[in-house]
Amino acid sequence: MALFKNLFGKSESRAVKLAREALHQAQKESKPYSALGFAIIESAIRCLEKMKPFFLPAKTDVEAQMTELSVFHEFLYFSST
Repeated sequence: MALFKNLFGKSESRAVKLAREALHQAQKESKPYSALGFAIIESAIRCLEKMKPFFLPAKTDVEAQMTELSVFHEFLYFSST
């Protein structure tokens, strides 16, 4: 905020106060959506971990990573629809 003080003087201008209020309001309103997003990602990770023992053996590390990534994305898609 030092930039604003240099530009507008010592006291905060109305624009700075409005910007702070808008940021605070946006953070407050987005909390439930963040919690939902984290819950969906966590459930997809748990499902992936439960499925790993059933994966076919991979020939290379890249193939194993691609399998995990594909399954993870499928669980994300399933959980978010």
